[in-house]
Amino acid sequence: MVHPRFRACAVTGVAWILSALTGCRSPEAHRREVDQAAQQRIDAARSMWAPGTPRFVVERPSERFRQRLLSIQGLPSRLREALSVTNPVVPAGTADVVRLTLRDCLRIAFENSREYQQAREDVFAAALDFNMEEDAFRTSFLGLLKLDYAENRSGQDPVRGAAGSSEVGATQAFKSGAKLGVRLAVDVAKLLTGDRDSAFGLFSDLSLSVPLLRGAGRDIVTEPLTQAERNLVYAILDLERTKRSLAVEVARQYYAVLEQAAQLRNQEENLRGIELTTRRAEALGKAGRLPEVQVNLSRQQELTARDRLASAREGVLGRLDQFKVFLGLPADARVELDESDLHALLTTSNMVRSVDEATALRTALERRLDLQVALEKLEDARRHVRIAEDALRAGLSLNASASSGGRRGATEAAQGDAQLNLNRGRYGAGLQWDWPWERTREQTAYRKSLLALEAAARAAEAAEERVKSEVRAALRALRQSANVYAIQQQAVRLAQRRVASTELLLEAGRAQMRDVVEARDALLQAQNSLVSAAVAYRMAELEFFRALEMIPVREDGSMEDVHVSERF
Repeated sequence: MVHPRFRACAVTGVAWILSALTGCRSPEAHRREVDQAAQQRIDAARSMWAPGTPRFVVERPSERFRQRLLSIQGLPSRLREALSVTNPVVPAGTADVVRLTLRDCLRIAFENSREYQQAREDVFAAALDFNMEEDAFRTSFLGLLKLDYAENRSGQDPVRGAAGSSEVGATQAFKSGAKLGVRLAVDVAKLLTGDRDSAFGLFSDLSLSVPLLRGAGRDIVTEPLTQAERNLVYAILDLERTKRSLAVEVARQYYAVLEQAAQLRNQEENLRGIELTTRRAEALGKAGRLPEVQVNLSRQQELTARDRLASAREGVLGRLDQFKVFLGLPADARVELDESDLHALLTTSNMVRSVDEATALRTALERRLDLQVALEKLEDARRHVRIAEDALRAGLSLNASASSGGRRGATEAAQGDAQLNLNRGRYGAGLQWDWPWERTREQTAYRKSLLALEAAARAAEAAEERVKSEVRAALRALRQSANVYAIQQQAVRLAQRRVASTELLLEAGRAQMRDVVEARDALLQAQNSLVSAAVAYRMAELEFFRALEMIPVREDGSMEDVHVSERF
């Protein structure tokens, strides 16, 4: 038979070894463990609330396009060394201009957007909170090792001793409200004076607590866990809306730059036409067929066109710099935007002027994430009322405990060994009643929960009406932009014919230079308005799809090229 002291020594030794092994984990190992748990929570929630989306990643890319551009184009930067760019540095001005499509701009914006990164981190933080709440219902283990030295001089002879203790235990909180705890302690004590006695202590105890009235029930006990899970869902839905809003804003600013660039080309074409008209006017003036005042009017119009062109160039460069900064790129980066995206808008012929409003409203009410959040928060408020009602009840709990053995400290070695003996253990059980007399705090919380429920109902109602209003406004903007585009197409054709006819009449002496100047101004205005109308229609499409929550945007910012004519 194994001696009790040997068993105690063995238990103590094993406890020390396990503690040493488990206490040597690196911070990086702890991070990987908590990241994996949070990732599992996020994947599970996204599979239900945002299906079809790729795996969630909270960190931004280690090497972003901005860093590569600084190096490739040799742009001046005091942060070059800190960024640790791997691309070779080249002299400024030697790299080609980088052409960016809308897809490229979306990817770059999503790499650099602080708002988008904050939304991703909010999702991850909510997953960490969820995991913390779930941890409350996992088995929690306790391990403690301790070395003590004690000296007692209260008697005639001083008593000195040393002791080593190891303690292990576990607690378990159940979702029904019950709590169970178990503990086992092993002590080794040695006197350093007198007879130098030694002793071993063994002690175990078990406790159980079960609420029977207030605080009992799965829905009451797990409310913090339930709310943490729903907060994770809200963060995920907010991330999806942030993605769509950012994508639409990138498209808006991208097309705004292309719009100004197209209007600049119209100015250049207009100047070439005015220069040709001026040369003709000068020839007619030399031939005596056109008064000098008419020639000077054409010259003045040419100067005005040159001034406008210079201003337009500066405007395009300034707008492009603003867009680069918005994307998170250096303002001095040599980039240009791909004009094929705008060309596709100007040549499209499938603009939709009419969409069934009832269908659009039903789609929006089913898909809008902010409305879904408002409805879910209304359910949260109803749960909180039930929790507050439960807190008003009387408290009744069942408590039970059992223990056996004893502890030995540094100066208690003379008491002999302590052993576990269930026949000589200490046991107890009882009921505890808490009268619901003083409930001022709970009454206040209950009344506030009712007010919060009413507020949540009003918020859900307002959210639904806001969705309807936004959809109707988006529909009106879509119809109007389609009509305006059609009108501007006719206006451009008419203005072109007007310029051609007035120039012929001028050569025939049947029109004046002012007629030509006005015709060319009208053509320039019509051409610029056509570009603006095409961009406005595309943005109206995107705003309409955003109002219906129908813009598919991936984690890297890539967005499907959706059109109303293909979906309605």
